[in-house]
Amino acid sequence: MEKIVIKHFKKRVEKYTQERELIPFPIDFEGRVLEVGCGARPSYSIDNIDFYGADITPDLIRNFKENYLSATLIICDVKFLPFKSSTFHLIVSNDLLHHLVGYNPSKCIDNIKKSISEMNMILYPKDFILIKEYLSRNYLYTLIMYYFTLFCAKYNIEINSLDIYSKVIIYPLTKKKLISLLKENKFQIKEIISLHEWKIKGFKLGNKVEIHARTVI
Repeated sequence: MEKIVIKHFKKRVEKYTQERELIPFPIDFEGRVLEVGCGARPSYSIDNIDFYGADITPDLIRNFKENYLSATLIICDVKFLPFKSSTFHLIVSNDLLHHLVGYNPSKCIDNIKKSISEMNMILYPKDFILIKEYLSRNYLYTLIMYYFTLFCAKYNIEINSLDIYSKVIIYPLTKKKLISLLKENKFQIKEIISLHEWKIKGFKLGNKVEIHARTVI
């Protein structure tokens, strides 16, 4: 399944390397930061930041290196992060979790759970994870989006007007499920910010949220 995801992002390198204004981190921290699923550019301004980026797509990492020479960048799977425990003071996950798909819904959950566990392990105690995610309205919507995008990926179907692209399979969690997985992996929720509604053609699928959580001992 990871090969399908890589094909999608490789095909659209130009889209994911477009310039965009970078804002400061919304969490105060000192020390080393890791963005998992960093793509070709950081989500926040990394000037004077000890920044590490990890992504599974080599083409995106190569582009990142060309534009941010001071960043330390690694090609890896977020489910198997190659860092020692207590390495980072902040981890950023921006629109990543819904791409950690498997061959059935149960495997999707396993992948997301494993990734969150990996992030917890490499964070210092009581330090933060910053998650931005599209969350579905309910579990039925999650299943519909998963199986519909799986079908489109299998038969190479694109529906640009619906933001459906070939080789893109998504499994968006519900808010309740994401919070449950974070707590299960020893994260304490500090703040949940609703950013905007997630719509296609005016139909609400869910919400985009920003979650601040910290590790607990």
